[in-house]
Amino acid sequence: MDGSNDVSRGHFSIDLNAELAGPLGSPGDCITRYRGDVWLHTDDGASQVGRFVVAELDFDQSEYWPQEVLDYQPDTRLYRDLYDATNLHPKVLKLLGEASHAHVSKNTLLIERFEFVPEVRGTGLSKKVLNHLIERFGRYCRIAALLPYPLQFSIGDTGDEFSKRMRYDDFAGDVESGERKLRKFYKSVGFVRVPGTDLMIRDLAQD
Repeated sequence: MDGSNDVSRGHFSIDLNAELAGPLGSPGDCITRYRGDVWLHTDDGASQVGRFVVAELDFDQSEYWPQEVLDYQPDTRLYRDLYDATNLHPKVLKLLGEASHAHVSKNTLLIERFEFVPEVRGTGLSKKVLNHLIERFGRYCRIAALLPYPLQFSIGDTGDEFSKRMRYDDFAGDVESGERKLRKFYKSVGFVRVPGTDLMIRDLAQD
């Protein structure tokens, strides 16, 4: 491992930007999206080693139904199966050990994008950062949710320097194999699969 990426000798920091998905009073007003770059600092300097996009969905304070908020953007529409018309879906409540939706927050933290360069994978840094993001941005949420789909099959090399370092083309193979690896990783940090869907959730009440 290159010295500039020696996790054991460094610490991480995050450059962060936040934005609402829509104007005040719209369903997008309930979606706060955070985009960040993760930097590893060592004695040799600083290097970007990861990036992420997470979205906090505030349903509890909203005048809109969950499905109205989720339908506001294509990225959030992927998570419709977590909810019925008005609340968390019964199959989600069952995973949470809740008999009904009474007194259960509907707020959700979506992990929309989470990637780290190959040099730091397996070091524990990505788990440390993920847990930090959930603790920081999911404090008012009952669940964190994600769709484990390999990025190399969805975006490819976008031409920027970080994408080149990700070496998407090196991760050839089939989608199912990539999904299995992702599910294994997210299971190791407390996520479980929602029956009948490709989605995974983590019960933040247990954190």
